[in-house]
Amino acid sequence: MKKVLLVDDDLTLHKLLDAGLSKYKDEFELFHANDGEEGITILKQEGISVLVTDMVMPGVDGFTLLHHMMKNYREIPCIIMTSYNIPGLEEKMLSKGYHFLEKPVRPALLAQTIKLAVRQGGMGLGRMSVPGIIQLIESEGRSCLVHIHHSESREGELFFSQGTLFDAKFGKLTGEEAALQLIGMDDVQVNCRNLPEERIVRRINKSAQHLILFGMQLKDEVPQPGSDALASSNRELLDEGIGWCEKLIYKKAQDILKVVITADPTNGVAWLWMSRTLFDMEKIQVALKEARRLDPKNRDTAIDIEKANSALKISIKKIIRCPFCFAPMGSDVDQCHFCKAYVLVDSKTLPKMGGPVDKMELKGALERFERILMVEVNKSILFYAGLGFMNLGELDKALEYFGHLDSVVLGDNILKTTIAEVLRFISVKQGQGSEESGENGNGKNRKTVIDENILPDGSVGKKILIVEDSALTRKIIKRIFHENSFAVIEAEDGIEALAILKDHKPDLILLDIVMPKLDGYDVLRLLKKDDDLKGIPVIMMTAENKFQEKIKARFSAANAYLTKPFKPEQLMEQVNKCID
Repeated sequence: MKKVLLVDDDLTLHKLLDAGLSKYKDEFELFHANDGEEGITILKQEGISVLVTDMVMPGVDGFTLLHHMMKNYREIPCIIMTSYNIPGLEEKMLSKGYHFLEKPVRPALLAQTIKLAVRQGGMGLGRMSVPGIIQLIESEGRSCLVHIHHSESREGELFFSQGTLFDAKFGKLTGEEAALQLIGMDDVQVNCRNLPEERIVRRINKSAQHLILFGMQLKDEVPQPGSDALASSNRELLDEGIGWCEKLIYKKAQDILKVVITADPTNGVAWLWMSRTLFDMEKIQVALKEARRLDPKNRDTAIDIEKANSALKISIKKIIRCPFCFAPMGSDVDQCHFCKAYVLVDSKTLPKMGGPVDKMELKGALERFERILMVEVNKSILFYAGLGFMNLGELDKALEYFGHLDSVVLGDNILKTTIAEVLRFISVKQGQGSEESGENGNGKNRKTVIDENILPDGSVGKKILIVEDSALTRKIIKRIFHENSFAVIEAEDGIEALAILKDHKPDLILLDIVMPKLDGYDVLRLLKKDDDLKGIPVIMMTAENKFQEKIKARFSAANAYLTKPFKPEQLMEQVNKCID
């Protein structure tokens, strides 16, 4: 069993990680030290396999500890875990072969990095070609074991004694045959370790130069792995990294995608999404070049290369990312040069919205945003979703998103001012608030519409009445019900719901609590007094941050309650319980 040493002066962190990593106890044992000095003592006493250390600690800090490791324990891989990401620190540490994680660190991500570190070994040489590695070790006359890693299924070892290549291993192959296979591998991750204590059997007698020439001739016969070689755990991390990028939280996405790429440098999809998290044109081009080399037929990569090339043609002092198409753009401009969408809201940009834009890019972005909003209330995504519809000139839909955003923004006066400006603009544009709007503006004359869902046998699905004042929330919930073969009736407040119930009797009512005119509790009380309606099952929806409302809902006459935001499967589980 591998032994992992965690060095950090935060006792709470020790407890959290100890609990979070408990499910990996069959794979590695965790040792704890509160500072570098205690860590050095444990290193002398235990056969540590991986070191995980903070950088800023009292006494012997992380920098001193890493210097000690480089001098005395070069074969032990090190993982840096810090909340003090000084500019240039991460690049410097990665260049030395260390793994780098920014706090707070999820236990699952740390576990994945520990496994990767164990597999790759100690001091890193970075990415090189195998012929270059052989020539480097030969010129230095070093005695060492070089671990070569390309993917889960393609890794091997080279054994050097005073610069001479003695042996090689690649899967079941050994000696010259293994060396020839390794020589044909490009862009590998390389780590040096001390030679094992047992005597090395010399199986290679030809010169390194002879092997390199012959190995390069055989290179085309070596099958190159694709993204299908990803382990399931690595695939999950890839999905998580993409998810953070889609939420426009680039730093978290980047941290996870680095782990994915380090574990499998041949994953073109990971390189593409990594390029979207970067803010340096040179690094963006490198990542896109890798993505194209590994997956030359990927259309998204070709489009992103076009975005980067178009960005190079204009002068950009500081790069930001277009929230809609991910194109690199200048922080001093208000319109993306690629998709032509406006990304800032003010009195100058609002009148310009609705002009020519790349509709395919914007619609793709809006689909991403809606997927996110179906499972969580995300203020940034709500803002950009509304802004996306503004750019498309679809003011009704923009109004839904900005209206919902206005109801969830607390304490952000700048954002509230921006939302108010947008809502005023839309109102003027549509003539809302004027005398002409009359009763249509307050919903009194709204016509009740039943969105029937015709089943394959010709029958209509069971009806559900959604009583919710947010049009966006109704839209999201309605889509879930349609996907599950239910018909839907909508009401935007309690008064409208009661009016609908005079003529339509649904199979279930999904009832929000906080609404204008008549709240959910009043509606529920009136329902239970009506002999014709009291038998209809009711599911109440409560706000996540209102503890008193949750308690009241639990002890009300409702059949069930849900806390917003909720996942589709949570909603359907409660609905299926209430409807026979």
